[in-house]
Amino acid sequence: MDAVTILGIFCFISAAITYGLGIYVYAKNPESRVNRLFLMVTIGASYWGIGEFQIWSVNSYENVLFWLKASSFWTVVIVMCIHFILAFADHPLAKRENLKYLFIILYIPALLLACVNILTDHIFSVQYSPDFRYFYAPSIGDPVYTIATIYFLCILFWAIYIGLQARRSAGNDTFRRQSSSVSIGLLVLIGFGSQSVVILPLFGIFAPNLVFIGIVFFSIVITYAILKYGLFILSPETVATHIIQIMPDGLILTDMDGRVITTNTKAKTLLHGLYPTSQESHAGPPLPEPMFSKIRDEILNQGVLSDYEVIMDSDGHKTLSISGSLVTDPDRGPAGLILIIHDITKRKNAEKALLLANEKISLLTHLTRHDISNLIMVISGYLEILETEEDEDQKMKMLSICRDTTRKITKYLHFSRDYQ
Repeated sequence: MDAVTILGIFCFISAAITYGLGIYVYAKNPESRVNRLFLMVTIGASYWGIGEFQIWSVNSYENVLFWLKASSFWTVVIVMCIHFILAFADHPLAKRENLKYLFIILYIPALLLACVNILTDHIFSVQYSPDFRYFYAPSIGDPVYTIATIYFLCILFWAIYIGLQARRSAGNDTFRRQSSSVSIGLLVLIGFGSQSVVILPLFGIFAPNLVFIGIVFFSIVITYAILKYGLFILSPETVATHIIQIMPDGLILTDMDGRVITTNTKAKTLLHGLYPTSQESHAGPPLPEPMFSKIRDEILNQGVLSDYEVIMDSDGHKTLSISGSLVTDPDRGPAGLILIIHDITKRKNAEKALLLANEKISLLTHLTRHDISNLIMVISGYLEILETEEDEDQKMKMLSICRDTTRKITKYLHFSRDYQ
């Protein structure tokens, strides 16, 4: 088995490994935009690898040409990889509202270059060497090939820069290590890819594209980051939506007019009867007026709101505490409100119970003090009479009354202690 065959088989193996990794990552969190993008990248890389395998498995002009043209959408695979890096780093261009700019910068040029590769030989062409075989080679010297090479190198190094910026801004934590792993994997990928696209062809070497060796190493780095640092599982983007849904408090994001942008299930449960089940049919504020306007004005004036209490029904069976803060646009103008809703019914019931207990204890203390004061006056009166009384029977009777009165005082004190 010659080296070309070995490298061709390596392309097939890398395609299988990459596809399996993509499925594994996607299964971890299908709702994550980053995980979905990574799956798309791995599917694209697998398609690219299968095409490369087929090119080096056949040895005729027609078959090599067919698979060369069929693999032309490798350009889109590269820009999907860039898109993944931007989404992973939470770059503004990866936001939904900026996708049109991302298509202009990445996807439209990639699709145009793919069409050029399908319809012309300006980027790659099929050649033949009697000592070698049919192979494809880059059209070095062609202006289109030069432009394509410069374009892809620029966006790849831009992606690395974005990854390093994300690492720098992440601080010394797990996300920083995740960003480092992705950046290192991308550097390895570029290193192997540049060998086949730029360096080796200058020396007349047209072996199978070494980018697939880079893909295998990239997959190894990503797998290590998944196992070691929770990549795709513990990154901020992948868990943000999940955190919102499982948080014990209600969360509502509205615009300044009160229209709901997003919310979680807990908010709908807490505001049952005020907030409709179907978000799409809800055009007004999530809280009734004038309550919402008062909350909005307070947040606009103070920037934040803390512990605004809302009684949900006339019987006071449910009490909510609402906190909020202002969301600003890039120009620091008010754009919306974030409201956090916490059920404080148990706390309010405990406060009411404590207040009632204090009132009862205070009343009991007042009554006990009044009764004991009267009984002490009785004892004091009899003691004064005893000082002048000479009749022994009367003395004994008065002493008995004093003892009974003392027992009553003791009884009052014990009852007060037990009640408290």
